[in-house]
Amino acid sequence: MSDSRSSKSVKSIRTTHSDWTTEEYRSMAIKLASSGDVSRLDALVNLWAADQCPDARSSKRDPKSSLTAKRLLASVRDRKGRTLLHLAARFVHPDMIVYVTKCFSSLVNICPRDDESSVNRYLTLFTKRCFP
Repeated sequence: MSDSRSSKSVKSIRTTHSDWTTEEYRSMAIKLASSGDVSRLDALVNLWAADQCPDARSSKRDPKSSLTAKRLLASVRDRKGRTLLHLAARFVHPDMIVYVTKCFSSLVNICPRDDESSVNRYLTLFTKRCFP
C-alpha cells in the first residue's frame, strides 16, 4: 500500500518557537531592519513581547505589553551603537523608517538630538520627499 501523502508534500511546520536569548532577538531585529522587512519585524516584536510578558500571549492586546515591546525594540543596538532607525535610514527603507518611527513615537530619547547626525539628514530628506 502506498501512502497518499508523499514525503515531499509533507512539511514539518514549527508551531512553537524555541526559547531565544535576548541577543538572538536583537540580532534578528537588526537583520530585519537592515533588509526592510516590516511585517517580519512586527511579528518578531510581538513574539519578543510575548516572551517577556506572559500576559501578552492572550488574544487581547495589552497596552503594557505593547509598550514593553517598543522598549525592547528601542534597546536594540548593533556593534557600532546604531539603532534600528539608523539602520533603516542607512539602507534607505522608507517603510521601515515609518514603522520604527511609529513604534518609537511614544518613547523619549530615541533619536539623537544632534542636527548633524546622518539619521536626521535621512529623515529630513525622507519627510520632504514623502510629505511635500
